Amino acid sequence: MERYSLKARIERISDWNRYYGGGKLKIWCAEFGCYQGGVKSADRIQYINDLRTIFEANKIGWSYNEIFSAMTSDRTVFEPAGEQTPDREMLRTFLPDKYKLDKKGK
Repeated sequence: MERYSLKARIERISDWNRYYGGGKLKIWCAEFGCYQGGVKSADRIQYINDLRTIFEANKIGWSYNEIFSAMTSDRTVFEPAGEQTPDREMLRTFLPDKYKLDKKGK
């Protein structure tokens, strides 16, 4: 889904809050994500980043559901966490200030 479509849908919620709640209601997205299978990693990262930034711009809290995984796609589901590798691009999507790009863009 294109960013502008996501933005338009989410802004409707903020508009509703302003109209019915005077902008004082606490709204949050209980869970969101994107399955790894069948989706290009770059598209998945972009989708999640778009949602996160749009939620935050509209003061909507969010919770990423871990079933969608923040680990690399070469993992085996239900392995011990110590044997899995976090996906740095995914971590950067959630915590851009903590996981900044290095000089090589990684």
